[in-house]
Amino acid sequence: MSDLTSATESDFIDRVQQLGDLGDIARNVEKRIVLVVGRRQIGKTSLLKEFRDSTRSQDFTCFYYDLATRPPDLDNEEKPFFLAIADEILLQLEPQGMEVTQLESDIAAARHMRAPRSHMEQLSDARAMLDRHLGKRRAGVQETTGARREGGIDFHGGTAISDSQFAARDQYIFEKSRDESEEVQAAAKGLVTESLKKTLTAFTSQRCVVFLFDHWKRSNDDTRLWLIHSSFFNWVRYRQFPKAVLVIASDQVEDWYEASRDYATIKVAELPLEAVIVYWVDRMHLPRTKLPGDLRPYRFPPLLTLLAQEISYEQSSESGSP
Repeated sequence: MSDLTSATESDFIDRVQQLGDLGDIARNVEKRIVLVVGRRQIGKTSLLKEFRDSTRSQDFTCFYYDLATRPPDLDNEEKPFFLAIADEILLQLEPQGMEVTQLESDIAAARHMRAPRSHMEQLSDARAMLDRHLGKRRAGVQETTGARREGGIDFHGGTAISDSQFAARDQYIFEKSRDESEEVQAAAKGLVTESLKKTLTAFTSQRCVVFLFDHWKRSNDDTRLWLIHSSFFNWVRYRQFPKAVLVIASDQVEDWYEASRDYATIKVAELPLEAVIVYWVDRMHLPRTKLPGDLRPYRFPPLLTLLAQEISYEQSSESGSP
């Protein structure tokens, strides 16, 4: 599996012009927002990763993040997008010399704020408290009346308790715990956002950072809104980060894109079919006779990769045999 992954992740051919354009933008820092646009599976991810890997010794730093993936966090729940991005910032930019002490502390604090208890734990505790309270009320009513009377009781008092009212109370408690959880989530997001801004402002005053965000369309609405309205887009666009470029890869031109001096578009077009054939024959050492007749210029079928690896393995085994 690792061999297949490494092979497919390195699929990159004939994008010299786009690489050069990205490099010029990163060195000049005149364009702040770059949209890499092209239809699905045409090579945008390969372009971003090749740019990142080929510029490690340059006088700028690349940060790459795939918006289509999010690893698990606490209790194997999906990690909130702001924590996922912050964790990657730590992982990729700390080795480049970024001071991360405060950011690490704030991320830990946000995790502690997020999930001290689950919704069901809060609901269970609240239900037990309410049951004790209503049990006392019921006992008091029975002592004074000698019998249970029909009717109801609300949060302000009453006489008897029905099953539907217990259900209503459970719903109220659940809604209350959910609202509190959303408030906690918002507070955690605000803490991490502000900490990211301070940390990256300091780092980009010393060194240019090119932020590469891949698979824009496969992220969720909350992530896109946060990136555009609350974090990286504004930080880079309005030069709160002294030296930074934001690169976003998408399948189409987005609504937020403007035709101005701060923006640039890099189009990833179809590769010539011959270039794809050269890739399989010259780089992957696949015989031309094995290429399918309907091979399309923008596809790198995994089956062809496996076939090329199998042929390579057989050839190396034969050459190594006595």
